[in-house]
Amino acid sequence: MEDTKLLEQIVRRLDVLIALEIEKPLHEKQTTITQRIVRLEALGLPSAEIAGLVGKGTNYVNAVLSQKRKAAKKKD
Repeated sequence: MEDTKLLEQIVRRLDVLIALEIEKPLHEKQTTITQRIVRLEALGLPSAEIAGLVGKGTNYVNAVLSQKRKAAKKKD
């Protein structure tokens, strides 16, 4: 049980570090929720984990990613 508690603490701290990292501005301006979601998805995180990190629901995250994919297809 001690190992489980330690692992949970480590995961919580990593979540904080990830959240702080995605808060960094891209180019002197505040990053939007959409930019954060896209950045985390590009890093390979699943929608459920992204939702937890940005404080939104999984459906919201999936909708944002779907819109981004549609926009990318239209550009091609």
